[in-house]
Amino acid sequence: MTGNERMAIAIATSLAVHYFFAFGLPAASAPTSDAQPMVIELSHADVDVSLAAPITLEQAAPVEPQQPNAADRRRTALIQYLDQMSETVHMHRMSIGHRRRLIGNATFRITVDARGHFTDIALTQGSGDTTLDADAYRAVREADGLTPRPSLLGHAPMTVVLTVKYQYDW
Repeated sequence: MTGNERMAIAIATSLAVHYFFAFGLPAASAPTSDAQPMVIELSHADVDVSLAAPITLEQAAPVEPQQPNAADRRRTALIQYLDQMSETVHMHRMSIGHRRRLIGNATFRITVDARGHFTDIALTQGSGDTTLDADAYRAVREADGLTPRPSLLGHAPMTVVLTVKYQYDW
């Protein structure tokens, strides 16, 4: 008897035992002429048994790495471009001389063309200090065009909201 046959018999026996416990033994009654005998076919049980050792999810995972799709590549390029643009702007701040306290955030709305040049710069939320706001505006203007825009992001103008942060307390 093969392992599959043993498993099929074990399952059929288990089902029969559970059925009898759930519904009880059938009551004895006089057979009628219309009664059909119940036939359970065990020879065609579709049971697939594997006796191999269990495997982990890492072992079952596909071996070859998945290639990122176009949307993932575009999202990665956009994140990298925005990080580089922010770093470039932040490198150009602090030309206002030595002040004792430089704390504040200036937020700008910037439109970027296909070549990476800023076509529109607008201060949307000031820091509360006009000197910091002016320095932040100057830093954005000086960073204009220094970060090339990846062609993967297309040619349509792109609007970016950038916060220039000052957190210096001497």
